Parts: sequence; structure tokens; C-alpha cells
Amino acid sequence: MREAARTTMGQDAYFPGLISDLSEAIHGAAEDVEWNRWYSTGDLSWVTEKELLDLTLDVLHSRGVLDSIIELDLDRGGLEEVEAGELAKEARATLTLCGCCGREFVSREPAYFGAEVYVGMMPLDWNKVSKPRICEPQYERTVLCESCAPEWLSPERDDVVTQLCAYCERPMVSRLALSELQRTLCSDPCRGAYQNQVRKEKRAKERSKICEVCGQEFTATRRDSKTCSDGCRQKAYRRRRKEAQQDR
Repeated sequence: MREAARTTMGQDAYFPGLISDLSEAIHGAAEDVEWNRWYSTGDLSWVTEKELLDLTLDVLHSRGVLDSIIELDLDRGGLEEVEAGELAKEARATLTLCGCCGREFVSREPAYFGAEVYVGMMPLDWNKVSKPRICEPQYERTVLCESCAPEWLSPERDDVVTQLCAYCERPMVSRLALSELQRTLCSDPCRGAYQNQVRKEKRAKERSKICEVCGQEFTATRRDSKTCSDGCRQKAYRRRRKEAQQDR
């Protein structure tokens, strides 16, 4: 915080004086909250710990100190942590590479699901609802290769199961839990390809018909097709024409 404050206020800024100034600003803001509460509702209670933390962060934010903290965090390697988070998300969605080491998967190489990787530490997570969290480690659920998978995901364990992807037949290793067993496809690309395949098979099934003339099964090119060939179509036409003449 000292470095962030001097980055904002200047390197010659007197840090103890800055802290005193910030404390007075926070104290004044707290008195305003208590006064407004008493004036509007008649409540004489003191500010809560959450309210005091929010007031402190409001003052730091107004002085530009919070922005300096985030910028310093990025300069000290925070960008690598952001890239680690993007790698973990990409691996989980596409399953083209390991979410930890970044190595590309080969065809039908086993993929390990359910583990989380460290993707950095947020210097400050602050909103108006929950209590501010400072320097909280961040983890991202991802997909790992065998080398990066933790010991508790070893296929030799009794509580670990291996399934095959319903589309590409890639082995999927995960814990023996209902939430994990519901996974039947390894990635978004396989899910999209599998759904397209199901739609194509459904349309092909709908086009499979029986010719009304010769009784043979055929694949129709149109939904209203009733005959398998031009010859049968002519026979069907002559039959309908003959039946129409007889009805007269």
C-alpha cells in the first residue's frame, strides 16, 4: 500500500501524513453515515465493520490508491496469472491442450477432469454486498494431462472412473461422483459435432420411406416424395388418373 500510495501521490509523499489524512477522511465519512442514519430513522447505532471497510475502500478508491494496487500487481507478474486463467478456461472448453502445462493433447489421449489449478491472487475483491476479500487465492476448474493430474485422480483408485467420450471416444478420467458421471462428451467441439450428427441421423430417418408402388425402401430427396423412381412415379400418376375416371 505504501508503494501504491506513493505511485499515486508522488515519490516525495510523506506516508505517515498520508495515513493520517486518509484516517481523518474515513472518520468523517463514518460520522456522516451515523448522522444520516439518525436523521432519517432515529437509529443511534454505530457503523458496522462492513460499512467501515466499504468507507475505507471508497476513500482509497477516490484517491486512486486501489487502481495503483492493481497496476502494481500486474507489473509483478499478474499478467502471467491472467494468462494462466485463460489457459485453464480454454482447455476446459476445447480440450485441445492441458490447462496447466499447456501441452497439446494427442488423439484419444486420456483427459483428467475435476481438478483446479491456481491462477493467481486477487489483491482486492470488493463489492457493496459481501465483505471485502484481500489477497484471496483464485482457482479455475480445468482439464489436465496425465503428467499434471493430481494423485487423487489416479485411475488405479477405487473412487476414480474412466469413461469414453460419446463422440471422439477419448478416455475421460474423473471422480466417481454423480456430477462427474453425467458428463458424456469431453468438450464443446465434441458436443457440437455430436448434436450435428444426431440431427443428420434424425433427418435421414425421416427421409427413409416405402415406395407406394413397388414397396421398396428408399431415401427420399423431398419430404413429400412417395415413390422411389421416375418409373414408379409415372405408374402412381396413371393409377390415380384411372381411379379418377372410374369415380366419374
